Amino acid sequence: MVMAPIAAKSGKDDSMKSTLKRALALILMAVLLLSNVNLFPAASAAALFYGDYTDARKVYDSNSCPSMQGLAVGSQYLYTIKIKTDNSRAVITRTDKDTGSYTTLTDASTGYSYLTGLDHANDMAVWGIDSKSHLFIGTTLQGSNAIIRYRVNGTTLEKVASYHLTCDGEDICATALDVMKVDSSGYIHLITKWGQTIYTGTVHKDAGSNPTVAMTELCTISKELAYIKGEKLDLSDWVNQGFGYYDNTLFVPLSGPDDQLNRSVVLVYDLANVQQGSTIYPTDSVVFRVTSGAY
Repeated sequence: MVMAPIAAKSGKDDSMKSTLKRALALILMAVLLLSNVNLFPAASAAALFYGDYTDARKVYDSNSCPSMQGLAVGSQYLYTIKIKTDNSRAVITRTDKDTGSYTTLTDASTGYSYLTGLDHANDMAVWGIDSKSHLFIGTTLQGSNAIIRYRVNGTTLEKVASYHLTCDGEDICATALDVMKVDSSGYIHLITKWGQTIYTGTVHKDAGSNPTVAMTELCTISKELAYIKGEKLDLSDWVNQGFGYYDNTLFVPLSGPDDQLNRSVVLVYDLANVQQGSTIYPTDSVVFRVTSGAY
């Protein structure tokens, strides 16, 4: 999944405007994932609408990395990635949700306060494995290094594995990802997205440093027929970032197009009983909207 407001609106900062919107939407998504909300009320109930949020903390630039990308929410910490505009390096910051204090994590192999090889680092998930937090980063690279996994050890990041993703023998990438669970046998259950197609797959936690993960196409999600406070909208021209998964539910943040730069939404998809290969639409029983006054 993937949170904190960032920067401004000016000519050279155009790429950062959409970054702010995506980050705001993800803050709201994170709040939901950490709360006990009944996501799918009875059909007779009024639709739930969420439109309030508070800024957690600004994520500052460092190591020439101004562009916010992936974000992950743990029980205690928020993990954020900012990248250099040419994708050559990335900085991962850990923020304490209670105190707001933050730490820039270092690469255990180099000692540097930035990492390389993460490309666009479009999305990130965190999961506890063997009593340590592990970060899964969707690089947007196709095939090899599609997902890179790090173990958090204190304030350092130890690279564990680079996952090569395939589906039906063809290389795919992960523009969004989350961990659904790690089962009692040690298998990591992944859910990813490329375009609007959702994939699932499993890989053992001890599969080695460069395993190939055979993913299965689950369904396609549509951005059409979204309901915002009773208004039916076609959001097909809105911009995706990552997503979040919880209990057969997918949370997909979208940023508005050029004429609606201050608007973001989080669409909610019910994956329970989904038929493989089908197209599914966002539920109209719960809606999230973020409107920023920053520009």
